[in-house]
Amino acid sequence: MEKEFYEPSADSPGYIGFRLSVNNQTPAHFHDSTELVIVTDGALSVVGGGQEYTLKQGDVFFADAYTVHLYETHAHSVAYIAVISARYMRDFREFYKGTLPPFMPAGEDKNAELIKFLGASLARWEEHTPLMRAGFADWVLGYLAAHYPPCEREESRESRFAADVLRYIDEHFTEPITSSDVAAAFGYSPNYFSALFNRCIRENFREYLGGVRLKKTEELLRREPTAGVGAAARLCGFDSPNTYYRAKKRINGCQ
Repeated sequence: MEKEFYEPSADSPGYIGFRLSVNNQTPAHFHDSTELVIVTDGALSVVGGGQEYTLKQGDVFFADAYTVHLYETHAHSVAYIAVISARYMRDFREFYKGTLPPFMPAGEDKNAELIKFLGASLARWEEHTPLMRAGFADWVLGYLAAHYPPCEREESRESRFAADVLRYIDEHFTEPITSSDVAAAFGYSPNYFSALFNRCIRENFREYLGGVRLKKTEELLRREPTAGVGAAARLCGFDSPNTYYRAKKRINGCQ
């Protein structure tokens, strides 16, 4: 299974990421870009904007900018995932003055035309120029808007909470922060904060923070392979190499 965390590159100007994902397991994350998931086989559980959906063949999930979302595969799933930066959403916003529905059920045709287009695009994706990728985004968004009427964007209180807290963690993961510290920073009692975090993120605070620190440590080691695990782990918020290795074992054990 894939186990991924939010990649800041998703918010780069002009970014479009497109790939086929098998048995996806992605923790809660958000970004300024929009994200589309189109399931071609199996079933994928999605939580987005405080709502939960089970996607099956042909179903589509849309996460608008800053909507916290996560994916879980319980048995088997195959899905196309497209991450489209804000630049490529401008025409859509101008034409439709709103957003796409978060959940778009397949219908009888299982979105066959859309899936055929995605398969043909992926086969030659590396050959696509930036302008061709812009055309890809326009076609996909236009297809969905024609089949699923755009609507006003609504932001839930829980979605806003999750986005604010994940941003705070991304900015402070190198510090010795605890769940109680973050609860105080946002004006919540520790118990209420923990319950809300677990409900929105589907993971407890300590596990999520450990996962962020692990990802940042491994990124640092890739950039600076001579840094040493101990030094890199401490720079990324772990109090010792042992806590780094425990986090690595826990997360790798979930794959």
